[in-house]
Amino acid sequence: MYKLTNEEKNKLSKFIVDGSPDSWLSFAEELMDSAEILWKQNDQSIRSEIIHDKTEILESRKISSISRSYFLLIGFAIENLLKGFIVFDDPTTITSGKIKRIKTHKITNLIKEISEIKLSKEELDVCKKIEEAIPYWGRYPIPLEASDITPDIGITSETRKIINDMYGRLASILYQKVKGGWESGTGEYSKLYLSKYEESD
Repeated sequence: MYKLTNEEKNKLSKFIVDGSPDSWLSFAEELMDSAEILWKQNDQSIRSEIIHDKTEILESRKISSISRSYFLLIGFAIENLLKGFIVFDDPTTITSGKIKRIKTHKITNLIKEISEIKLSKEELDVCKKIEEAIPYWGRYPIPLEASDITPDIGITSETRKIINDMYGRLASILYQKVKGGWESGTGEYSKLYLSKYEESD
């Protein structure tokens, strides 16, 4: 049986500590905060798009110029949050030194793995659109294949409220789980304190 070197043991220990559910929550919080900064500093710039052939305009629309970046950050925030739930419930997702089960950007698939999460149809519909932003229109002009082309969506106050309410509810649930500590089963242990979720108790 292969015995780990001290360096390998240290790397594994760091991998587990850095991959603890509270770390996923902390990253989610930073990404969410960044999205909110972007929203608040938005100067109301509009991106206009006109789709046409040689003879006529086929489609015309106007969307907030921050929409793609906002949805990308939101998508990563929610993805991190959901992965925190899964790691909390199943430490073996990371304790081997390799990420298992959660190597995906498919937010809706991650949601299905977490029995305690119940989302409304409205929230699920938003999540389906958000998950398209991560591998595609949140950062690239085209997807990997033409068959995967879908329209991006513009951020509105109504959509933002759905996202913020959902995120806040889920983040609070995860925080309550991790704040007392998480035992990895390998000796590594972690705790987290976030005042914003203490104040909302």
